[in-house]
Amino acid sequence: MEGCGKLDLILELNLEQKEVINSIYNISMDKIKIVGGGYDGDIFNRIEKYF
Repeated sequence: MEGCGKLDLILELNLEQKEVINSIYNISMDKIKIVGGGYDGDIFNRIEKYF
């Protein structure tokens, strides 16, 4: 993917993805951040009155 190196930041779900992106595209590990894929039911919950 051309232009990946021009990105300011890349978000990944885990360390394995971070390492793959780094090795394939030669992008600095400092530009790749792990955000995780967690879910908190106390924050993201369905409000019944809207459904």
